Amino acid sequence: FGRSWDVSNTRIVIVVDKQNPKQIEQLADLAKPGVRVALGQPDQCTIGVLSRRLLESAGLYDDVLENNVVTQTATSALLVPSVVSGGADAALVYETDAQAESERLAVVPIDSQLAQAVQPYGVAQASEHQHLSDRLLHAIGRNRAQFEAAGFRWLYQTPSP
Repeated sequence: FGRSWDVSNTRIVIVVDKQNPKQIEQLADLAKPGVRVALGQPDQCTIGVLSRRLLESAGLYDDVLENNVVTQTATSALLVPSVVSGGADAALVYETDAQAESERLAVVPIDSQLAQAVQPYGVAQASEHQHLSDRLLHAIGRNRAQFEAAGFRWLYQTPSP
């Protein structure tokens, strides 16, 4: 890739039932006995890779995976429903994915620099459509309000011509 930009980011959080019956207040609580956890599958989706990295950095990945994971999904879109349906007590999700179920779920923030996902934008140097790609990037740049309304933190700075 040639030029690249970070467009936006969102936090990775733990979602639990609004009543939080398992008293999950931090990342380490995902390793407590009896807590059913939903994670993204790290070979199939970005949230899975980021969750593994986050749990490994806290020394929790093997314990949570072996003892508490009840499902690993191929997409982040299936994580929130696993908690809403009662199939899991907690899931590591993008904060933006949790917004739609804010009346049913509680969001538990994670105290880690690794608890974020950045949405990058780049164009391959060999692309035959550099100008079209530049127009797309500028269109993205004009839609900051839509990104922020969806819960993302805006990072993109319009490049100088």
